[in-house]
Amino acid sequence: VCQGEMVNLTAENVTEVKWIMPNGDVAAGGNLQYTPLQSGTLVVSGLDRNLCPSADTVKVTSVSMPEPQIEVTATAANPDYQLDREHTSVDLRAGNIEADASGNYVFTWNMGNGETLTTSDAEVSGYAYDDRLIRLNRPLRVDLKVDHLGCVGLDTVWLKIDPDLNIPNTMTHEDVFMDGYELQIFDRIGNLIYEGEGWNGQTKDGHDAFEDTYFYALIHYIEGQKKVKTGYITLVR
Repeated sequence: VCQGEMVNLTAENVTEVKWIMPNGDVAAGGNLQYTPLQSGTLVVSGLDRNLCPSADTVKVTSVSMPEPQIEVTATAANPDYQLDREHTSVDLRAGNIEADASGNYVFTWNMGNGETLTTSDAEVSGYAYDDRLIRLNRPLRVDLKVDHLGCVGLDTVWLKIDPDLNIPNTMTHEDVFMDGYELQIFDRIGNLIYEGEGWNGQTKDGHDAFEDTYFYALIHYIEGQKKVKTGYITLVR
């Protein structure tokens, strides 16, 4: 029985019923509403239909209700965030839970990306999110359910993603400018010379672009809202 949870007990076929709880409290009557606060043996006694003494015992196991608190260990450069575009993984732990080796705890993590993990371990180490999801910059809600012998505790944490973009202003043909990001590249007179994810210094027809300064329009997200950032990138040897 979960601590604090009331149970209803009935003594049948006896009269003058007396209940003795594990903590020594005594109650009378055929029906007992009981909230166990500790484990032990409950004794019920009375007189049967022949007025003979009769007794029985009930073993009571009082299970503490889990009260998990999710602890996040992050490696994002800015301590105000848990994830960024360079650090897409976190360590999670069900704090405030003293899980034993009996296997009586089940931890169910909803990771906020559609994946659910169920484990007997209180920790999830090095969980990596898809970098495309990180680029959306939408906070991720992680839910935890801890089941201890049928008694359930819940907690939630939000993982915030650093919206800052580190955009270089120079590149060579050996570099890939903003790999994985949708962008357009324009020459000095406004001609679109490239469109796609990342730019390796080539034009749409696959030829190397001239060394020059080019204008870019890059799609990114802040808290899930689509934004366009513009600027200049200089292609050098």
